[in-house]
Amino acid sequence: MNMRMHGNSPFFKQFRLADSFLNSPWAAPAVLFSACLIAYLNSFANNFLLDDHIVLFGQQGVVHKSFFQIFAHDQGGDFYRPVGHLPLWVCSRLFAGHVLGYHIFNFLLFFLIVFLFRKIVWHLSSDKPLAFWAALLYAVHPINGFLVNYVTASIIATFVLCMQGSFLYFVKFSDTAKKSDYALSLILFVLACFSHEIAVTLPVFLMAYLFFMKRGQGLRPAQFVLPYFVFIVFWFMGRMHEAAFHRRLYNIFSLGHIKALALVSTWMNLTGWYLSKLFYPVDILFLWSRKYGLDGFFPHVIVLCVLSAAFLYAFLKWKQGWKPLMLAVFLIGFLPTFLTCFGSMPFVRPFIEPHWFYFSQIGFFVMAALLLKAVIRKNAWIGGGLAAGVVVLLIGCCWNYNAQWKGQETYSRYWLSLNTGNLTPYYGLGRVYMDRGDYSKAAHIFETGYRHLHVLDLDLAADWGHCLDVLGKTQKASDLLYTAKLMGPRSAITEYYIGLYFLKRGRPQLAKQAFQKVMEWYPDNHWNMSLN
Repeated sequence: MNMRMHGNSPFFKQFRLADSFLNSPWAAPAVLFSACLIAYLNSFANNFLLDDHIVLFGQQGVVHKSFFQIFAHDQGGDFYRPVGHLPLWVCSRLFAGHVLGYHIFNFLLFFLIVFLFRKIVWHLSSDKPLAFWAALLYAVHPINGFLVNYVTASIIATFVLCMQGSFLYFVKFSDTAKKSDYALSLILFVLACFSHEIAVTLPVFLMAYLFFMKRGQGLRPAQFVLPYFVFIVFWFMGRMHEAAFHRRLYNIFSLGHIKALALVSTWMNLTGWYLSKLFYPVDILFLWSRKYGLDGFFPHVIVLCVLSAAFLYAFLKWKQGWKPLMLAVFLIGFLPTFLTCFGSMPFVRPFIEPHWFYFSQIGFFVMAALLLKAVIRKNAWIGGGLAAGVVVLLIGCCWNYNAQWKGQETYSRYWLSLNTGNLTPYYGLGRVYMDRGDYSKAAHIFETGYRHLHVLDLDLAADWGHCLDVLGKTQKASDLLYTAKLMGPRSAITEYYIGLYFLKRGRPQLAKQAFQKVMEWYPDNHWNMSLN
């Protein structure tokens, strides 16, 4: 039944009333907030896990740093994200070790992301109901649950919010030519880059905006986007002194000797997994690893060709306007993935993380909202039922996903049940058994992860060495602790374990030297009793 015939039905009138309701200034935000709250209500009781313990409470964690130290030092030698760490620093002062406060704070950041995405889509499309549906789908899709469930995900939320703000102010500047809007856009872009590395893609989104929305209006991308790229050059040069950043670049450039076909195949596998979770939102992980190789190459090529043809058809049909822009935003999100997927090779398996797409995937949810609106206009009963069913189903998936974040053991086991290609869940589960005093089980899990992946990092080497020391396996323990010391010469936990190692073997002077180093590097620790 077409819209003209169906337009006077009671249901369709109710739908038009619903559209009017969502056009009010307070109704849509209230509904979105309620939907977010319902979707993530069972996440507030979840505990700290995995990187939370390191980034928050570790030797170089934010709880041990002053405001200025956040900017003066990187985070544990791996990342320099001072702006991203500021919310954690504030929360650590407000909530200390009470996890509920962190979850509530993350929830509010997440709702703000949802609210701003509604504002962006509404501004671009002038379609308030569409903006509402796109934001609602984004809010209740479990692939975004990482932002609420993982305490340290406030780093990611900060980068997304800064990108949203920078994009919005650039759009305002393109409409009003106010220099203050342009300055705010640049400032927020700088803050985004110091929150997460993926933010450097923002200038490409801005160029897409100018191309699809302002083409022929005299706004030249080279003139207005060039300063963003200039900053990226200086940002890139400034990061070169970081050992981890330099190592990742070296790993990427060293891929030249690896077969290009296998690289492409692995990339398609990884991006295919991410895309599948947008449509089938179960068994989601915040990091998915894949074995390097040609597995599933031809099926993925077929899917890639079909999707490419569909996207090309859409661009040729729409040509200009907000629809092709939203599609372009979604596709641009994949640009950095070929580098990021392989940045840690050959030391770990290639991987993909859904939070790389938390800004760009709004394009997907806009397309999904367009489809829902088209079905509703075709048949209000079917469309309305479909929209309600999708939202309820996604909320159910969210609740199931939130439950997996209950604690470190639960999430580590969940991770290992789906994917064994990364060291993190092995280490996380081993730490759970260490905390319980079951060193034999912990050592077994550490060894399993090492033998499966042939990867050994500082934390695993130190903890595994300590477990073996407790179990009386002297030589292997000594080898691992020595390896850990080479990896991190100023690691307090490694030095503490070395002190215990010497103390157990009747060498108190060497033990005391190790403990004194711990006190020097980590003066507010709880291990000082060992000096007695």
